[in-house]
Amino acid sequence: KIQNSCKDNAIESKAKAKGQLAKNAPATTNSKTASKHAKHARDNEGSEFVRKTVPGEPALKDSALAPTQKQNVASASCIEKLAIDAKSRNRKETKISRRTNKNNSAGNDHQKIVNYAREKELPISQNTADANSDDVDVSQGDEGRNDEHLQEALHENDKFSRPGAFAMSGIGGESGNNTWDSTQVIDDSMVEDKSEYFATVVDDETLNENFRKIILTNEVTIAADVVPTDEHLKKERHQCLLWAFGVLSVLGTVIGLSIGLTRTNESASTTSEFPSASPTLVPTRTKIPTLDTIQNNGKVRCGVGQMDLVDTELCRALAAAVLGDPGKIDVTIHTLTSRWDALANESLDILTMPSFYTMARDVYQKDAKTGFTFSAPLWYDGVMFGGIPEYVDCADRLDTYFGNCSEVRICVPMGSSFHDLLADYVADFNIRPVPIGDYETFIKGKCNVLLGSSYLIAEFLLRNEGYTGDYKLGRTKLLKEPLSMVTREDDKKWSDFVNWVFRSLLAAEEQNITHNTASKFMTTTVFGEKYKDMFVNAIQAVGNYGDIYRRHMEDFVPRDNLKSNLLNNGSTGLHFAYPLGEPTESPDPIAGSTTHSITKKEGKLRCGIFDREGFGKEIVSTTARRWQGMDADYCYALSASLFEGSTNKVVFVHLANFADSFQALENGLVDVVAGVPLTLEGDVNETSTGKGYTFSIPYFYGDANGPLVQDNVSETPEGALSLVTREDDSQWSDFVFWVVSATFIAEEEYITQKISKDMVGVSAFGPSFVNMHRHTIGAVGNYGEIYSRNVESIVPRQGRNLLNSNPFGPQHWSFFG
Repeated sequence: KIQNSCKDNAIESKAKAKGQLAKNAPATTNSKTASKHAKHARDNEGSEFVRKTVPGEPALKDSALAPTQKQNVASASCIEKLAIDAKSRNRKETKISRRTNKNNSAGNDHQKIVNYAREKELPISQNTADANSDDVDVSQGDEGRNDEHLQEALHENDKFSRPGAFAMSGIGGESGNNTWDSTQVIDDSMVEDKSEYFATVVDDETLNENFRKIILTNEVTIAADVVPTDEHLKKERHQCLLWAFGVLSVLGTVIGLSIGLTRTNESASTTSEFPSASPTLVPTRTKIPTLDTIQNNGKVRCGVGQMDLVDTELCRALAAAVLGDPGKIDVTIHTLTSRWDALANESLDILTMPSFYTMARDVYQKDAKTGFTFSAPLWYDGVMFGGIPEYVDCADRLDTYFGNCSEVRICVPMGSSFHDLLADYVADFNIRPVPIGDYETFIKGKCNVLLGSSYLIAEFLLRNEGYTGDYKLGRTKLLKEPLSMVTREDDKKWSDFVNWVFRSLLAAEEQNITHNTASKFMTTTVFGEKYKDMFVNAIQAVGNYGDIYRRHMEDFVPRDNLKSNLLNNGSTGLHFAYPLGEPTESPDPIAGSTTHSITKKEGKLRCGIFDREGFGKEIVSTTARRWQGMDADYCYALSASLFEGSTNKVVFVHLANFADSFQALENGLVDVVAGVPLTLEGDVNETSTGKGYTFSIPYFYGDANGPLVQDNVSETPEGALSLVTREDDSQWSDFVFWVVSATFIAEEEYITQKISKDMVGVSAFGPSFVNMHRHTIGAVGNYGEIYSRNVESIVPRQGRNLLNSNPFGPQHWSFFG
């Protein structure tokens, strides 16, 4: 029946194509993006990332597909769409219902509804356009409820519609297949290639009816007016008088004390170079620092995975760095789900178990209900299929319906995000959840395809487990996967310690230093005299990064096969778009946090900036003063993210040198500084303040020899320029990091300033900042646009300032210089 239905649909669509067309695609996919992905698939057949034709996206022409994708694409897309749309729609409507019931008190402006629908090119009836929102009440019945909540439904649907929850992959998250219930009507002249669209005709009446059904299904509560009685009003007035009297009494006391304190200290007042604003502390660590805990325990407590490839080796390196003895470790095996709580409740000091680095886990991991700090990635992997060759070919095409492909059974690790990733495109009966590292299910024939990181489904592992049949890895990676060590986010010094120990292993390989010559490596006192030989001890214990890889990873994933795990020598791009991860339901920033203070209390962002051509220059005209340049643009991007698209909330503070920038941060003169090079000293123990600071992902790489160490600001920037914040508010630092990262994500997704609404909505920072990435790109564009506008004429874009995307090049760089 499904096949006949698809055939009938094809005939009907061909007939309707002569008339009015409708684009049956996610809200975030347009003709330019679809064409770009078609070219991408054609040009990159067999490479690490090939954009797939998936349900919910415009169908690509056969000629635009790689040979492995051509077979049954049209039929498979139709059948998969029929089989999956019901489940995706139910998931989407449940999501809309849940959030609508939470937010129905906010209300909606009717004219904004109409403007929004027109902006999205959604046809609306004349009645809807002409209605007065003030007339919408319970008496209007269903039609009134439709108009009142149309904007909210549009917003919620758009928020979770983009299949980009996993950044570049285009296949991701539980929202990966969401589409509009009704389609956008477009004119023939708007479509360059009509074969890329499903043809459907929708009139105004049908469209409004479809939206009405969605909204009424959500059981939206209509608030009723309550008329108080005279007795109630009398009692309320009496309470108000008592309340006012109490407030005036307290206010008088406070004023009196203020006057007294002012007069007492009048003769001792001094003027600070920087106006003092109290830095916020979110979260605050009141317990013993982790480094002290390790010293007291005499061991490093590490959480490792069941595979334990490099996990224990890295734990040994840390023990050598902290305690001078690589054997002083306590290793505990954890599952994909148990690891988060074990780290959060301080049963562990660190997860050396390689963990998928995403925005969702960095900001607010849903199980532990807190964020975590991720080290620089240990290695860069990807999620792919492996197994019996004929079934792997089916899985690569997401074909589980035709011929032998209907027999595909895919084993997926329990507790991973891969199940949700796959469930949007493959029916549940094709999926077999199994414990991570369980190959017995595959060997016994209960599944014929494995899904996982390439190192977890490598042929080498299967052979060691006794599998003797045919085996292959797929050609397409569904998801890129940076894998890192993880620490709690309330102890920045320990997180820095872990990160720089790992970077020292990379630096040792860069300098051809092994465990036999470790004494040649630099010493440091940034963590205190006690840890002067921390890097030397770590390298003596385990060797350099290349040594570790050869011992533990080469048999699983040859390093030359994943070139992103090679050292970057400055000739290829280093800008990397980290994945966003699965959608999370995190709360808004708490009162007292930097983010809350900026948006709710001060109403402005204070951004420190240096005077450098192409990065920061103040332009003065007869009517206005405005800063421009790459550094300035990232300040504007932050403002737009915080203030719903407004770039006029920035107060620029001109700084003379890097020492001034750290003092300005410490004294609360600024919330963030743009254009400071990332260095070991600045990150851990900056000289002028004696404190460490948090650096965003770098957005410009200057001198290829490494980071800047002197204090003076060079006219031609050197080092890895970043946005810098205090380290006492991890949520604010995370916010800044992901605003910068959004510009790389946008470039990788081919999203420009003009189509900034195509950026995926994110909920990691709570409901108030769902559109933060759309506002970021709407204000300044993607990274390529920022670079071209400000820096290209001064420093032509090349080398490390390129985006490291498909095909991926070397991504490891130590930052030691």
